[in-house]
Amino acid sequence: MTDPGASIHEDLERSRARFHALLESLSAEEWDAPSRNPAWTNGQVIYHILFAFMLVPSLFWMIKFWSRLPWGASRAFAAVLDFSTPLFNWVNALGPRGQARVLGRKRAEPIFERVHRSTLRKVDSLHGSEWQRGMHYPTRWDPSFGDFMTFEDLLRYPSKHMERHLRQLSAGSAEDE
Repeated sequence: MTDPGASIHEDLERSRARFHALLESLSAEEWDAPSRNPAWTNGQVIYHILFAFMLVPSLFWMIKFWSRLPWGASRAFAAVLDFSTPLFNWVNALGPRGQARVLGRKRAEPIFERVHRSTLRKVDSLHGSEWQRGMHYPTRWDPSFGDFMTFEDLLRYPSKHMERHLRQLSAGSAEDE
């Protein structure tokens, strides 16, 4: 079994470079301009992208816990999380709106950097068969979440999520892709 750590490091570094380029490419007017997602501005989409990266450290510790229990133990927990989807959607919608307004563009970069460093440390902490440990996930939260996700799946998630949402931006470096 190959250790996916190096590949995930590369994915995360590419995402980091894209995130920084995107922030640098947006003017203040473009930050506040409507995105291609009619409900959000470009800045709000960026904080939504950032939210996926921010989830990883907490979800990492959840896998650490649930994967030590008997197989399938996390299924009931995932069902509870699926039941809480309306609350999750509310946080997922209002969080980025408030963050874009209150924290603004200047805070997005340091938040991303802190979460990025934390995620790389988590990647570096895994070895061998640990990569295949996992837990059941709430499949209603995000189309990228599978019924069962391993550490590898989780650590690849934020980059995939970012790529999906870059198309929603109406300005910046994502516009030409």
